[in-house]
Amino acid sequence: MQSIPDNTKCRFSFNELFSECFAFFPEEISEEQAKSLEGTTCTVESLETYTELGQKDFEYYNIKFDLFPDTNFVGFSGYHLTVLGEKK
Repeated sequence: MQSIPDNTKCRFSFNELFSECFAFFPEEISEEQAKSLEGTTCTVESLETYTELGQKDFEYYNIKFDLFPDTNFVGFSGYHLTVLGEKK
């Protein structure tokens, strides 16, 4: 079972790995826009893939940011997501 269920609201953090994460951003999102997403909320749409199911740092999710509701962000590690109301 995936660690973060579909339709879960989360807070996003680069966790000091901006350049690694930026490679996964859709090309229509500028570097400046991407940096502005630190600490903002997003929604897990679905689990894309995983290397170890049940370990969120090794699960990769499709997410949508509240700031870009029409843009799909594919394959973001659960390492960068904290479920709202949960401490990291």
